[in-house]
Parts: sequence; structure tokens; C-alpha cells
Amino acid sequence: MARQIPGLGNGSGASATINEMYYELFAGEVLAEFGKTVVAMPRVRQRALPKGAKSVSFPKLASVSAMYHDQGENIITQQGTNEAGSAADYQLNNPKGETIIFADKLLISSVLIDRLDEMLSAYDARAEYSRLLGRAIGERMDRQIFRAIGKAANAAAGLYYTSSPSNVGQLTVAIGSGGYLSSQTTAAAVTAADIVNWAFNVKNEFDTYGVPQEGRTIALPPLQYTKILKAASSGGSGVESIILNSDWAGRANGGVADGVVMRLAGFDIVMTNNLPTTTDVTNKLVSGEGNDYNPTLTKCVGMAWHQEAVGVVKAMDLAVESEYKIEYQADILVAKMAAGVGCLRPECAALMLYT
Repeated sequence: MARQIPGLGNGSGASATINEMYYELFAGEVLAEFGKTVVAMPRVRQRALPKGAKSVSFPKLASVSAMYHDQGENIITQQGTNEAGSAADYQLNNPKGETIIFADKLLISSVLIDRLDEMLSAYDARAEYSRLLGRAIGERMDRQIFRAIGKAANAAAGLYYTSSPSNVGQLTVAIGSGGYLSSQTTAAAVTAADIVNWAFNVKNEFDTYGVPQEGRTIALPPLQYTKILKAASSGGSGVESIILNSDWAGRANGGVADGVVMRLAGFDIVMTNNLPTTTDVTNKLVSGEGNDYNPTLTKCVGMAWHQEAVGVVKAMDLAVESEYKIEYQADILVAKMAAGVGCLRPECAALMLYT
């Protein structure tokens, strides 16, 4: 029989067992660590998968035109005059389609804790492993989201729209490409000025395609993030040197003491170790059907996106399980999640690549 702890209730007036207390602590620690780890998931669209469904359809609609109507004209069979003064149909075939995002396989992270090892340990093994499980699920989900953002930024024109805007997705701003930035051939060679110039060029592209101002984010690896932080405190002459200056930024924008840069060119700035350089092909529930996480990201040193760039569908939100296994004389702890990620609006994503 499980040992009882007086004074600990389970909501029904009964005393809680040690295992129940362990489970509550374990669940809370996993969820807390997951929340601290993920940087991409809170910044994209999310939907719950209906029971019995394996995918969610997101509508895709392109733009339509507006013209003044002449009295007596049939808007279905006759033409009007557009802004350029040319004859044009009143009723155009509105380009439309759908993006289907599937649920992936069940994503799990687990550990087996031997009871004797736990008793002899000088530290709280469950707390440490709980944090590791939450962190593992969070990091893997972030990498999948970043892969979907990379796929959106690499999307060919017309992949998601059949007409206006005609070249969405062409927002892979390579360092040394098209005169955007100085040519660099390694990630270490990318300078703070390169990153700042890239951010302002991406802002211009986003503004051109009508991407909303709110909800924009840039993710940088630690090396690149630290470079703009150091440049912001160097007292130089470039734009990168005044990022932290509240007189120029218009408000407090981080600080050297805390090692934080909050915003740049209208983007929230986040640091992450989870920008992927490889593809992932192990996720599909059914072979040949599901989400593809296969963009080319080997030279990626930064991503920019709006929250409409990709969507996450959840068949099962983050959940935890714990059970004592007599045959192993150990407790098994499991954190799990079932979700899928897909592209929605490729004009809302951009990459920073070295040449």
C-alpha cells in the first residue's frame, strides 16, 4: 500500500499518496520548462485538431480588384474600367485554395528512474529529469516550426497563390545576394551590420507585401545575437551601435547588463539554439501523407517571420505520465505531444543565409 502523507488532500478530502504528489510536481515542472524553452510556438498560429480528424484545412485566398460601376452594366458578362484605364472584368476568378496541415506522430521524451539510484542521489532526480523532458519536447517542436518557416521562405512563386501577389515566398535574403548585404562565406564572418541591414531589408519586403506590423519576430543563434548586442554597446557610428539607445529606439530596448536586445526594425528579437541545419523525415503517420520538414537550411544564420507564416495543429497538447514499474523497480516518466506544422503564408517568412 502506498504511504500516506497527512494533511495533503487530493480535492476529495482524502489524503494524497507520495506518488500523487510526485506526479503533480513532475507535471508542473515539465510544463514550466516547456514554456521557458519554446520561442517559436507562441509566435505562430495554433489550432486544436477536432476529434476524429487527422488534418486541418486552412483557406488560401488571393486579392481581388475594385472598379466603379457604370449604370446598367452587367457585372458578370460585361467589363468595366480599371484604375489604369483599361477594360477589365468586374468579376474575376478569385484565386483560392487550401493548405492542409496534418498531425504528426506522437512526439515523446521519457526516462526510467531506478528507485535505489533515486534514494542514493544527493539531488532531486525527478525535478532534474522533469526539466529535461520538458526541454526536449520544446526544442524538438521549435525545430519543426523553424523548418516550416524555412520551407515557407523558400517557397516557389505561385506555390500557395495562383496570382497576385505573384512572387510571394521569394524572401530568402542571402548575404551577398542582390546587393542586400556584404558578401560573407561563413556564419562567423557575418557582422552586426550585416544582421541589421538584413532586418531592415526584410522589413521593407514585409511592408511591400502587406504583412501586418504586429507579430513579427527574428530568431538568431547565440553568436549572431551576441554580435548585435556587443555592437549596440560599442559606441560605433553605424545603426547597429544605437539599437539600445532609448533616445533613438523610442523606448527601453534591452541592455548590456542583462544581455538582451528586445526589438529591431519592428521585429521582436529572440535567441535560440534550435535553428536547424538538417531536414526531418521521420514524422509522418502515414507514408506519403503528412507534413514535409525538408527546407535547405545549411547556411541559415537567422529567420524572420510573422505569426501568420506557419500554423500548428495539435491533436494532443503537452501531457505527462508517470508509473512505477515493478519489474524494473523503477519509475518511468513520459512527456508527450502530438502536433503538426505547415506553411500558411510564405510572404510572411524570410531567411538570412551566408553565401
